[in-house]
Amino acid sequence: MVEAMGLLKGLTALTGEMPEKVREVVETSKGILRLFLGQMGLGEELLAQVVEALDHITVNFGVIRGGVKVNVVPDTCTLDVDVRVPMGLSPEAVKAKVDEMLKGAGLEEVECELVHASEPNFTSPSERIFRLLAGNAERILGLRVVPFFMTGASDARFLRLKGIPTIHYGPGELNKAHAYDEFVRTDHLIMATKVIAATIVDFLHKQGGT
Repeated sequence: MVEAMGLLKGLTALTGEMPEKVREVVETSKGILRLFLGQMGLGEELLAQVVEALDHITVNFGVIRGGVKVNVVPDTCTLDVDVRVPMGLSPEAVKAKVDEMLKGAGLEEVECELVHASEPNFTSPSERIFRLLAGNAERILGLRVVPFFMTGASDARFLRLKGIPTIHYGPGELNKAHAYDEFVRTDHLIMATKVIAATIVDFLHKQGGT
């Protein structure tokens, strides 16, 4: 299993053909991350790793299970691996690459199972929903909204994979997201609510809704 873990680390070098319409957004997002995290004092080595995650595979060995007793050699070992796949690649393609790597290393006894998968997805800034929201943010707040490509996953993927353009917008500060004692400022909540409400009205009105 230790040898297999070493092979899996090599997945980070695997790249795909990222769609051109999202490449520009990714590059802009890298600049935003570098600026923001640099101001927070993140060192260059860690900063480079965070930025690279936007268009490269990341691998995390989350859970290792094996054995029944400390003085007994385990007969089996299970490793749960979290592999984040960027645009331009698919979970199935990565799974096939893992099988190929294991076979090439003579580790046929190691079985790889794809337990959960989500296709990389995005909504283009050219979509109407983004253009309406950006226009309302500029009109109401006097701020220019810049498209940002984020890693991780959200419920937006379920809508996008059904063909429904979906974007993230809301109050908050990046350095407080998922942090201890996370909170949102009241004035930020009010400002974001105004923009979202105006966007809903515009979107439904121009679509002929009531």
